[in-house]
Amino acid sequence: MKRVTQQEASDMCWRYVFGWPTTLIGKIHDRNSETVNRVLRRNNIEIRKISEYKKYAIDDSVFEQPLSNDAVYWFGMLIADGSITQKKTRLKLLLQYGDVEHIEEFCGFLKTQRPLSIERYRKDIQAGVVISNVKICSDLYSAGMIPNKKYNAFEICDEILENRNFWRGAVDGDGCVRIACEKKRRRPHISLSGQKYLMEKFLQYVMCCLNVSTKTRVHPHGSHNGITYCVSFHGKVAYAIISNLYGHEHKYSLERKQKCANEILLEFKKYKGFPPDSSFCPKGSSNGLSVLTEQDVIKIRAMKDSGYSGKSIATMFGVTGANISAICKRKTWKHI
Repeated sequence: MKRVTQQEASDMCWRYVFGWPTTLIGKIHDRNSETVNRVLRRNNIEIRKISEYKKYAIDDSVFEQPLSNDAVYWFGMLIADGSITQKKTRLKLLLQYGDVEHIEEFCGFLKTQRPLSIERYRKDIQAGVVISNVKICSDLYSAGMIPNKKYNAFEICDEILENRNFWRGAVDGDGCVRIACEKKRRRPHISLSGQKYLMEKFLQYVMCCLNVSTKTRVHPHGSHNGITYCVSFHGKVAYAIISNLYGHEHKYSLERKQKCANEILLEFKKYKGFPPDSSFCPKGSSNGLSVLTEQDVIKIRAMKDSGYSGKSIATMFGVTGANISAICKRKTWKHI
């Protein structure tokens, strides 16, 4: 085997100091981890021990119920790009290496200085953090995050599903925000991919909570295992969604998607037909996709005041509990 050059040694030391594991550094330079360790010791760099990762403090109360808006955002991000182990003892968030600063923001939210991990996924380099904390994993599980999320259904409460911070986190994780150029025509685009249940809830959020009329439907997404779905929006509807998720004051968002959202809101705001308040959408029963009528809404609110549960009312009118909750809280059908 060739001798390690000075340039290789400098690169190994730089990567290790910034959190790369010796195994991955070795793969990049076609060396084994023992060779990398020798180079590090030769350059007076202290080798990390496994026990060191247990010394870092963490705020394990951040995901306690009820969730704050910041916690709801990170919950959406974890639903998209995070995972918890089957025994609910370890949490992992993994993003592409260019988004490493967002991982650092997540560590700041957890109030921990735990070092980041760098991994190779297929041909890409990804940055992440692994948190071993039973309480945090249990709180996330209680909120609706489950192990093996690709094969099991979520059970997320309506209060979270109606929160724009949750959907901004989900779009930051598994969504796309861009300006689409089709036939020399520029228009806003936003999409989200993932489990079918979550895509249906996002479509429901757009139609009910934003009172937006759209013909978009959930459709299968190109995936080798056939379990991934996608929902996409263009033009006026996309602008209304982007304005709702990224156009209001908030603390956390993925920098590159926030930047693109700002460009969309700036470029298309001056065009007629792109109002941020979605006022272009027909209201009430005049909306072609509306299941309920004005009389139904009045009855629903009266039944809720009389003590009927949201679930029983939803069954009677053929809608979901989230619809009933939004109506009673006057988040939808505000004109009644």
